[in-house]
Amino acid sequence: MFSRLISSSSPPPFVLHIPPLVYVAGGTIGGEVEIDFRQLREQNIEEIQVRLRGRSETYIHRNNLKNTVHETIRLVHENQSLWHEGGAYPPAGSDTLRVPFSFKLPDALPPSFRYDILEESATIRYALTAVGVRKGLLNFNKKYYTPIAVLPRDDVGAKIREDAQREVRPWKKYEREERIRKGLWGDYAKVKVELSLPDIPVLPLFSAIPYTVYVETTTAPQTRAKAGESSKPIFPPVPASPHQIDFRLRRRLQVRADIHGNISTADIATFLGGKEKERDKAFIESHVPEKEWVPFGRLADGKVASKTPEKASGSSGEKLGDAQGVWVQRASFQSTFTLSCPPTFGVQNIQCEYKLALRVPFPGIGNDIRLQIPVQVTSGIVTSAPRQISGQVETEASHEKTLDLPPAYWDANDNDWGDDKKQ
Repeated sequence: MFSRLISSSSPPPFVLHIPPLVYVAGGTIGGEVEIDFRQLREQNIEEIQVRLRGRSETYIHRNNLKNTVHETIRLVHENQSLWHEGGAYPPAGSDTLRVPFSFKLPDALPPSFRYDILEESATIRYALTAVGVRKGLLNFNKKYYTPIAVLPRDDVGAKIREDAQREVRPWKKYEREERIRKGLWGDYAKVKVELSLPDIPVLPLFSAIPYTVYVETTTAPQTRAKAGESSKPIFPPVPASPHQIDFRLRRRLQVRADIHGNISTADIATFLGGKEKERDKAFIESHVPEKEWVPFGRLADGKVASKTPEKASGSSGEKLGDAQGVWVQRASFQSTFTLSCPPTFGVQNIQCEYKLALRVPFPGIGNDIRLQIPVQVTSGIVTSAPRQISGQVETEASHEKTLDLPPAYWDANDNDWGDDKKQ
């Protein structure tokens, strides 16, 4: 059980116990409060409550941080009174009483989320609060917050995760083909980039999603002799290493506070390229075969070339090195990625969307090839579950890092929940 204690110099009068779960919207969250009656009397506590709170909160700082605009939307606000003075007592010979509680979460809750920069912040936060109501206006209530993680129910994503264990899905291919040249003049070469993903409507969290990046380049027309004499790499080259490609998950966040709003983008996960410490650790299978010479009259895909050679192959007086054609180079990289970010969501003051961004660089100004694919990230769960990634339950100490929420989300000493000290 996951326990939170009242912060005090004396022993706590009550302890809140809840299991270490990621809770699903529409499900039940429950636990129990362990009450120490000796401390209860010494600290003048007349009632024990448990409060469930959830809210979407935004701040936008304007005019060099001199003015702040703030907006809060209540998502869930429920109270339960577990014990009051004159109520149940511990069994004979004991000072401790354990009282269970249970809340039903609303069906349409957005996921836990937190984003902070100097100019703005956006938070969707949930917490259980154990409250000891004390007598007298000058005696502040005893309170302690226990942040909890909540994800929306996702029947579609859960079915995808289940089927992934026993079914091979068809692939969906996204591609782009461009003509590029190394400088301002010269003949154009051709490059093609393909990203293949499973043909699924959503990307569920904590599930290994396979992908393939395929790159193919075709040089400008040339003679084989001319190409063979050069010791330089053939333009345009294909990536020799997967991390010469840049492949990321990018977030678009729209934050509103009152009538003011901001839009920002950020890289949330790096699969290929970037800094090594930020990359997904999945194994990458690379395949970079030797380049292929394709004489005019035959292309690598079996089609007939559109340009007719000056001399037909094998004609009288032709030198083999004078035959025209193109070099075709290919590279493919296969791997998986696993997402742990808060899923796609939208509430009145926060909109969070994602896209996969692929960039394959080529020499020359403006020659990089880019693919940007909007995706819907979902929770992949239908019931509350242990906080986990890829089916491996983590230790209690590391639970809070699993859903990719910043440490500030889990700050149990944060007293800023809109309740005054006496409430």
